[in-house]
Amino acid sequence: MGLINAGRKFGLPLFLGVLIGAFFVIFALQNTLVATIHVFSWSFSLPVALLIAGALCAGALVATVAMIPGFIKNERYIKELQADKKEAEDELSKYRIVIPLAPPEQHAQQIPVYVRPLTGQQR
Repeated sequence: MGLINAGRKFGLPLFLGVLIGAFFVIFALQNTLVATIHVFSWSFSLPVALLIAGALCAGALVATVAMIPGFIKNERYIKELQADKKEAEDELSKYRIVIPLAPPEQHAQQIPVYVRPLTGQQR
């Protein structure tokens, strides 16, 4: 049963990965034209498909690096909030009391209770 659930869990990502891979192979086979890029004194001659794939990878890398400071800031903020929460819980625990559900039983001494019978006027 575990293998069936594992297949369901990884089936869609695997299918999408194969589909995207097939798309890129078809794209690369249709864009074999060689293009030359000049940057300062350097010159690169590569197929168009490889240039586009390289540009996509470089963009993804730059975007990932640009997100790192935000991740660090969020982690620090989360640690501060957790410290504040712990302080508040410690402060609250000073005032917490336990209320029993029923009064404790007194086995040592039974106190007799006398009930006066009702008179005719009180009924």
